[in-house]
Amino acid sequence: MSDPLGFPFGMDPDALRDAPLFRELQRVMASSSGPINWELARQVGVASALEEGPDPEPTEEDRRMLDEAVRVAELQVAGFTGMELPGDIVHVQPVRRAEWVGASATSLRSLLEPAAQRMGQALEAAMREQMPEDLGPMAGMLTQLGPLLQGTQVGQVLGFLATRVLGQYDVAVPRQAGSGALLFVVPNIARFEHDWSLDPTEFRTSVALHEVTHRLEFGRSWTAAHFAALVDDFLSTLTVDIRAIQERFSALDPTDPEAVERALGGDDVDALFGAVLDDEQRLKLGRIQAFMAAAEGYADHVMHALGARLLATHAMIEEAMLRHREDEATDPVFERLLGIDMKREQYVAGRRFCDLVVDLTDEAILADVGIGRGDAVTAGDRRAAPVAREDGLATSERYPPPMDTVGELVAAAIVDERVWQTQGASSPDGIYLTGQPGPALPFVLFRAWKVGVGIVQEEVRLYGPSGRMIWRWGPEYRRMEGMFDLTTELDVVTDAVFDETGTYVASFIIDDQIVGEIELPVYVQAAPTKLPKDIEDALRKSDVIWVGADVRGRRDMIPAWFVYKNGRIYLLSQKQSGPQEQTIPGVTEAKEFVVVTRRKGRDTSAQEFTAAPRLLEGAEWEEAAKALVDKRKSRAGAPTESIGRWRGACDILELTPNVPALV
Repeated sequence: MSDPLGFPFGMDPDALRDAPLFRELQRVMASSSGPINWELARQVGVASALEEGPDPEPTEEDRRMLDEAVRVAELQVAGFTGMELPGDIVHVQPVRRAEWVGASATSLRSLLEPAAQRMGQALEAAMREQMPEDLGPMAGMLTQLGPLLQGTQVGQVLGFLATRVLGQYDVAVPRQAGSGALLFVVPNIARFEHDWSLDPTEFRTSVALHEVTHRLEFGRSWTAAHFAALVDDFLSTLTVDIRAIQERFSALDPTDPEAVERALGGDDVDALFGAVLDDEQRLKLGRIQAFMAAAEGYADHVMHALGARLLATHAMIEEAMLRHREDEATDPVFERLLGIDMKREQYVAGRRFCDLVVDLTDEAILADVGIGRGDAVTAGDRRAAPVAREDGLATSERYPPPMDTVGELVAAAIVDERVWQTQGASSPDGIYLTGQPGPALPFVLFRAWKVGVGIVQEEVRLYGPSGRMIWRWGPEYRRMEGMFDLTTELDVVTDAVFDETGTYVASFIIDDQIVGEIELPVYVQAAPTKLPKDIEDALRKSDVIWVGADVRGRRDMIPAWFVYKNGRIYLLSQKQSGPQEQTIPGVTEAKEFVVVTRRKGRDTSAQEFTAAPRLLEGAEWEEAAKALVDKRKSRAGAPTESIGRWRGACDILELTPNVPALV
């Protein structure tokens, strides 16, 4: 037996000769040429994709629907962006997952082989450093280990992607010229529609908008060559971490298939090799990241703008796609196969950049600068920092207000709290005031939303019969559960004041957009003719009550004489404070008063309640003055003389207690 310590990475060559797995691999490697064993990549990819489940053939109906969706998308995208359609006629190709693996193995070859070549050279150098000179026939097999490793790695990535992608440009890179095909992975599309209960026609149109946008932007004559130059420039000075390769294989047991799978990549999210980046490499990497972020961000921007215009279920589709991508922190093609760190959040930043450009300019300028040849816009510029605008507003990192409705108001109610407590969601809408103008009795704001997941600003505005906005709730920050989950909100309002009655319009607003409206009546509550017995007794048997209001943040109350009649309290208040008559605090400004009575007899504890005010005028003032003058204990002279002194000098305040009436 040869000395295992003399074999590369500490492996035993005799173990390799006896391992059936490696004998089979040697047969496969004999057919390879180039830095990647593409036949192995295809077989591994297909096998991985088939683990997901059935991979049925697309039907003629699938072909018809996708062909129609692409025709619509071509007209819409070309008209919206101003980009010209390529000269060739697009061939819509619905495919199975396995077919997508084979097609991608061909279309991505020119992108992946330069990086694989660098990796192969590094792997060979690492092996030769430890390879004994007398290894003999084993040397030939080991020199082919690079294409085997990279073929397996490529196959694993393609197999993983084949279970998730919807179209060929979900891997958003320019393809080899001349194909003229758009691939749609029908099993994934159909499963996505079923899982999220999406309308097939609308969802396939949305996917087609994304694919056609990429076809047009990558179809420009310079795009593919420019991207290839960026990648070639990055790879030309790339240094591969040979030590990482040695560490990965130093403990490899070739008789253990699971160990071999782990060494070849397995489920490890890391690249097979690690790139050593200096400042120059980071600059080159940033250019690639900027290109990719702008390219995918532009496709998302166009898909969103046109989807909002064309598709009734666009908000549901967009949220379903957002949730679908939640577990995609990185792009596996770039990270695992090229060693390029391309995070999903960079694609999101690319769309923010595109939205911001349009907010400040227009779509035509965005189409020109989105993925410019000179990379004038770098990844750092895509953070969409706040920018001052001519209208004095600022555009922040949040998207500019979208063109479509942000969600759906499924149900809404504005109901008196007492009614809501007895009838719940079936309650009729309505608000009751204690006077006009006057405070409203507590009422419930109920909303049931279907709005995309996240934090939003919610607001409710009530417009009176005159068209004025009379009352406003919010804006308040609230978290929404998503388009597929109902978010219910219930708030009780206790401090609203209204100065109009009649039919109101309530606008329900999310992020400055009116999502839904309802009509509701606002009434003045009829005054009770009889109050609860304890209050009724206290008012009838007392000569004085304490009365006042919260004025400018301070409660100001005085003892006052009064008249109680038919459920209402009447008070005289001298306009200018003086010794002649009492002056009630807050008469001219308070919307609600506080009344405190005392029960006679052994129980003298205070009873407190609020009351709605109304200043009397004309005949009502004269009628109330007659009742008050009869009650005035210190009246001097005839009643008519007292009333004459009060005219012009005193207000008469009518208070309606805010307490349950007895029927």
